[in-house]
Parts: sequence; C-alpha cells; structure tokens
Amino acid sequence: MKVKPFTKNDWYGFAGAEPFADGSEPMIGYDNEQNIMVIADGTGISLVVYSGPSENPTEAWYYWQGPANHPGSIWTPDLAERTVQAFMSLYPDCIPLLGFRHSADIPEPR
Repeated sequence: MKVKPFTKNDWYGFAGAEPFADGSEPMIGYDNEQNIMVIADGTGISLVVYSGPSENPTEAWYYWQGPANHPGSIWTPDLAERTVQAFMSLYPDCIPLLGFRHSADIPEPR
C-alpha cells in the first residue's frame, strides 16, 4: 500500500487529522483489494475497514497511537509510512497483535 500526503479533498473528509510535528501533511492510503483505508497523522494511525455491499458499506474504525506522545520520540512521515507498510504486511492480524483499538472502545473527550 502506498500512502500519499493529504490533498485539499482529504482534509474535507478528515478535518480531525493533525499534521506531523515537523509540519508535514497527514498521509492517506487505500488498499482496494482488502477494502482498507489508512490515515497516518501526527498522533498515530487510523485503519478503516469496509465490509458489506459496495453501495452501502459498513465501516469499522481502528486506532493505533503512535510514538508522538512519548517523550523523546519523533513521529515523522517516513516512520509513519514504514509503520503502515509493516501493519499491512500483518493485516488482519495487526489489529489485535499491535494494540489497535476499535473506535467504539475509545472514550469520548469530556
């Protein structure tokens, strides 16, 4: 899966994404064979898995918090892209093995 920097249209759909610490745009990639979309931004990686009929698909969102919030770590676009490639080589096993959390299990901010 190749990822690319966000375009203006990507920002319209995913306005909650955050730039990387160096100011680089978030990145997005698609794997149409497995019906997966990946967004890598300054906070980590979101994995969206689509299932069901193409005219009315169901989305399942998973989130992995990157090292951005760990002291001394540098979460760069290059590291994010390499991490995405590693995750995809392990898909679907990466979801439980690597600690992806389903969006329904993440508490809402107060």
